[in-house]
Formats: sequence, structure tokens, C-alpha cells
Amino acid sequence: MHKWEKYWIASGIITMIGFLLVYFYPSLAEPIGLVLVWLVGLLGLFTLISFIIFLLIRFKQLKKTKTKNG
Repeated sequence: MHKWEKYWIASGIITMIGFLLVYFYPSLAEPIGLVLVWLVGLLGLFTLISFIIFLLIRFKQLKKTKTKNG
């Protein structure tokens, strides 16, 4: 796994934790802060989804090269 892939996973997990924390405890954030946290949470969700899609594409490519090489 490349170094940037680890950062990708970590940033996604951290943003999702922050998103869930404020989602379950809304008193932690003011209304403006809540909007920012929702945006950050959606960004984290997008990060994780895009990473999963990237892994699926990469897995398919590795599978193709394995079958070509025998």
C-alpha cells in the first residue's frame, strides 16, 4: 500500500468519526458549526466511497495481469 493511500484512509475515518460524533450529540456544535461538520462528514463519506471504488478497480486490474502472466 502506498503512503498516500494510508493518508486517504485515515482522513476518511477521522472525518466520519467527527461527523458521527456531532450527529449523535448535536449540542456539541452551534448551527453554523453543524453545517460545517455535515460538509466535512460528507467529504469523509465521499473519501471512503471513492477509496473503495479505487480498490475495486485496482483489484480487477491486478486480477487481469495475473491471468495474463499465468
